[in-house]
Amino acid sequence: MNEREGFLRRLRVTTLCIFCGDEEELLVTELRELPAMPLRCSRCRGSMVAAESKVLWLPDPNVRFDWDADAPRRGRPPKPRAAAINSDVLTLESLSE
Repeated sequence: MNEREGFLRRLRVTTLCIFCGDEEELLVTELRELPAMPLRCSRCRGSMVAAESKVLWLPDPNVRFDWDADAPRRGRPPKPRAAAINSDVLTLESLSE
């Protein structure tokens, strides 16, 4: 299983009513956590079947980003020539960029 740091893996399961065609979505962590089948349609009380499932990666609310360690910068990013001029050692290659 592919884990992503700072994100929670969730499955969005789309169910479809076989009588009226109405769709409903369920959000579960695993497919085995689906309610017992057959589900019933909220509109016509017909039987629902699972039509589609998709993996979603949602941000974990318990993970806090440390903005002091890697704060976003304002303005344009530095150009290679400006970075070379500000460095201690100047070379012809760095000035020609």
